[in-house]
Amino acid sequence: MATNTVKVITSQAQIVALATHDLAVIDFNAVWCGPCKTIAPHFEKFPAKYPNVAFASVDIDQNKDIASQYEITAVPTFLFLNKGEEVARVRGANLQQLEKTLRAYASLTASGAGNDSAAAESSSSASSSQLATGTYRNMIPKGLDVLNDVIELKNLEALNATATKSSDITSSVRDLFSATDLSAGVSTPIIESDADSQLLFYVPFMNASKVHSILIQSPVAKENDNGDDEGKQRATKIKVWTNSPAILSFDDTSSVPTAHEGEVSEPDEQGWSAVRLRYVRFQRVSSLVVFLDGDDEDEPTGVNKIVFIGERGEKLEMGKLGKHDE
Repeated sequence: MATNTVKVITSQAQIVALATHDLAVIDFNAVWCGPCKTIAPHFEKFPAKYPNVAFASVDIDQNKDIASQYEITAVPTFLFLNKGEEVARVRGANLQQLEKTLRAYASLTASGAGNDSAAAESSSSASSSQLATGTYRNMIPKGLDVLNDVIELKNLEALNATATKSSDITSSVRDLFSATDLSAGVSTPIIESDADSQLLFYVPFMNASKVHSILIQSPVAKENDNGDDEGKQRATKIKVWTNSPAILSFDDTSSVPTAHEGEVSEPDEQGWSAVRLRYVRFQRVSSLVVFLDGDDEDEPTGVNKIVFIGERGEKLEMGKLGKHDE
């Protein structure tokens, strides 16, 4: 049973003990980290709101072995564990994102989060989300990390894109590049192409990152009542450009030399494909332009998620990355 306070972790044995909980959330922090101090009072209120979730705090300077075990590269980082297995993490003092992720996973516990409506999701939905996260996490090489939390969301751009679940294309594009709220394989994409089969995205980073690979989650075909597969066309071709100051035009995608061009592999059962890049060409990346296309030029191409894998470099405007700002 979870305690009603945030437990201060001082040993590996205490981390092991967290595996007895359906859901545990660990705050990795440091005494020198300003954003850590800003969000700490909010984190300390969570045990009362989510009595069936275990909450813990780890000082990375006092527990370097634990921080290394979970590959903590910046603070604050909030790690979500289901019976000891990681299902999500949130980086930075982003209270809104932290609470959103917490509500999404609270239904992994026996009673969820009391009267919180978002935590009243069914346990089957939580299991599906957990499965998708596990699939996606298994595709990340050891020593590398998700880069989506250093995307400059306000400057994301998309061409020939339409939102399938909302009239707000801006929010839908941001959801496309969010590394949280991962769903199991679904047939309805977040974004699909509009006039033809081509999609084009401009993705700026806040850090000069090294990009190792791109994970793409495509719509998963579902059988209709007649036993036929139905669902949106997936992307089968990809082109990538680095460090462009702005998005390219579709005409430019045929003439401007690429850093990567190739096929998107067949997805797994949850719709995930890994596009491996030539790492040497993707050092100190400040932005990416990503072009996707399907096999049938007359059919819309759908995408559920796009996740970038690699290493964070120096913060482009503030020097070496040491902590996340709010």
